[in-house]
Amino acid sequence: MECVNCDREILDAALYCQWCGARQPTLSEEIAQAGREMAEAAAAVAQRVMEAAKPVARDIVRTAKPAVEKATRKGVQAAEKAARKTEPIVSEARRATKRAARRTARITTEAARKVKKAAKAK
Repeated sequence: MECVNCDREILDAALYCQWCGARQPTLSEEIAQAGREMAEAAAAVAQRVMEAAKPVARDIVRTAKPAVEKATRKGVQAAEKAARKTEPIVSEARRATKRAARRTARITTEAARKVKKAAKAK
């Protein structure tokens, strides 16, 4: 193997370089270093991809924004139109519900009075 400091050929099992005296890393230290280097390389590639994608993303936003705004306006208009058309139906349903509730209350009151009167008669 080569010395990490002076690049001269040394024994594979050497802990120190016989030429310059530099300490040689252990296998686990070299593996850990390789892992760190791989992580840094992946981060650098990801950063480069993100930077390259920014102009494309800006173009997409710039192109899509008018369509989204138009769709939003159309959606609001459709919702307002539906609300206008359903308002009379909702109002009539509200009145009919009140009438039915009032009738039910009167019939219930009348029935309760008859039951009470019958109970007192016995």
